[in-house]
Amino acid sequence: GLSVTMPHKADLVELGETDATVDMLGAANTWVCRDGTTIVRNTDVTGTEAALRARGVTDVEKVVMLGAGATARSVLAAAIGMGAGEAVVMSRSRERSTKILKLADGLGIRVAWLPFESEPPRCNLIVSTVPAGSLIRRAED
Repeated sequence: GLSVTMPHKADLVELGETDATVDMLGAANTWVCRDGTTIVRNTDVTGTEAALRARGVTDVEKVVMLGAGATARSVLAAAIGMGAGEAVVMSRSRERSTKILKLADGLGIRVAWLPFESEPPRCNLIVSTVPAGSLIRRAED
């Protein structure tokens, strides 16, 4: 098997049998071949929930996500699973956020978009899904 990271999570979906989570998010991070069948799964959702719970986070009301790609979609699903009713997506452009905004709307969560340059709104969880250092480089520009 393989563990896949950005920017290939959306591409991985096409390389095997999916499940409901992968279909909903359009993203996978695990590829396994069993008995000649390739299977793709998304372990980011359960992994995010487990990591948050291990740090004492048990209830999410409002989540702010830095980034709008495949990992952010997984964080959104995890936050909803932990009770979030509201989300804010902060990214470079609204156009790049189309998939996650549609997903949030379809899942019945209130969602807003803000550019990276904005001040994050009050919330009880902020998660960065952008490459390490990318926001620092933008701040230096």
